[in-house]
Parts: sequence; structure tokens; C-alpha cells
Amino acid sequence: MVCCDATGKRRALRDTAAGRLRDRIEHLKAQVRARGEHAFRVIKRQFGYVKVRYRGLTKNTAQLHTLFALANIWMVRRQLFVQDSCARRAARQRQSRRLTATTGLLRPFVTASDRK
Repeated sequence: MVCCDATGKRRALRDTAAGRLRDRIEHLKAQVRARGEHAFRVIKRQFGYVKVRYRGLTKNTAQLHTLFALANIWMVRRQLFVQDSCARRAARQRQSRRLTATTGLLRPFVTASDRK
């Protein structure tokens, strides 16, 4: 069991079995810490929430809940855009199949989105 914190001293750990174990423990703790603190970074840098003005516990709590919800959306925005673009592409393909099936005509050209 590790009783003390070796954060920032991982390079100084000895190359022994105990040192590697302690390094692994510190690495896992750093991963958890980074995930927890990333939301605070987004709130401070992206949304400018640096100083808190006291407006009442209810209003401040509501604002923080909103900011953390927005921070969650901000952190997964790339995955949301990828899912949205895939859904749009699939809808376009379904629509073009419906048009060719109902009119009986072939499409005159193939677009770049159809090739993917």
C-alpha cells in the first residue's frame, strides 16, 4: 500500500518492481485527476467563468449546473458531429434510393458523398 503522494516525482522512482508498481499507481491517479479536472478547464477557458459573484446559492448553483452541462457537450462535440454527419449521409442515400425507385430513372451522376 502506498501511503504518500509521489505526484511529480515519477521520474525519480527506482527501476525496481516496487518502483514500477508505484509508477503505475501514480499514472492511474493522474488519469482520474485529469478526467475530473478537464471539465473545470473548459468552464474557465471556454466559458470565462473565472470569478464567482455571489447572487444567492440557488442562482449560483443553477449557473454551475448549466455550465457543467455545457462543458459535457463541449467535450463530446466531435463525437456528436461525426454521428450527425453519418446520419445525414445515410438519410441522403435513403432518399436517393427512394427517388430512383419511384421514378425508375437512374441518377445522372455520383456525388462525393455517395462514394464514401
